[in-house]
Amino acid sequence: IPYCFATMEVRERMFCRLWLGINLWMQRLGGAASAYSGHSLAFQEIYGYNGNPMPCFVPGTFNAAEEDGQWNPSMPAHTVAILPKHTTGGGVSASAGYKVAHWDEARHFIMFHPDMPTEPRRIRSIAHEVGHVFGMLHEHQRSDRDNYIEVQFFAMKGYDDALARAIADGHSQADAKRRLEQDEDFARHYDAVTDQFMKPVGGKLGGLSDEYFVDESQPFDLDSIMLYNSQNSAEYFQSAAINMEDATILKWEKDHQGNRIGTSIIKPNMVPSAGDVAWIRRNYPW
Repeated sequence: IPYCFATMEVRERMFCRLWLGINLWMQRLGGAASAYSGHSLAFQEIYGYNGNPMPCFVPGTFNAAEEDGQWNPSMPAHTVAILPKHTTGGGVSASAGYKVAHWDEARHFIMFHPDMPTEPRRIRSIAHEVGHVFGMLHEHQRSDRDNYIEVQFFAMKGYDDALARAIADGHSQADAKRRLEQDEDFARHYDAVTDQFMKPVGGKLGGLSDEYFVDESQPFDLDSIMLYNSQNSAEYFQSAAINMEDATILKWEKDHQGNRIGTSIIKPNMVPSAGDVAWIRRNYPW
């Protein structure tokens, strides 16, 4: 996987953080790509003829506020761009998999604040986004998720505001709720975070402009690093860690016969699970 940093100044601040996230994967995979580790994944920063790393963008053209600039003509367009998030809030984000439908520069990216704390919970967030770059999608967006978790859209930040604006635009309350919880393009139109929690339609996620097929060939994995925890996108973030009514996602608790007997808070999965590791070895075999 080739990658570059937006600028050399960005590289100085983000390099170690990026690799802390990547190394969570490599440790769980048993090391670098080899017959022993059973995978073929590797990251390679793009270097110039002078032996120095190349920036993604022509020096002096990158605008951090707009998160864009003039792409380096010597940089392959498919390179994963490591971009700085210019605001301190909002966490991290990344593109999912290798995009073949369009060929614009920086279509593959990982973005986080260059000075984000290096505490374990933040680094696992980078590892989560690295999983997206590998092509992994959210575990909680599988079509069978309702057998294992409960998603509470009403607890998500901005949900009430998005619902009110949709109703003001002429949608009935029932239709607005349904589309905010099932229609990705509709949710994005109203700046709702609900698109990150929706189930696939016809086995696909991503909306009309960017579709992804959901791999459900293996059992649902409650330990996956690609599973959101109860605080993700919660309106009341701190409360969601302990109060189920404020949680965006809850785990179904079941008796020995598999009957639902209640729900519980989902804590962050701090490292890739055995299922995540198996996914990598299955899709990137040595």
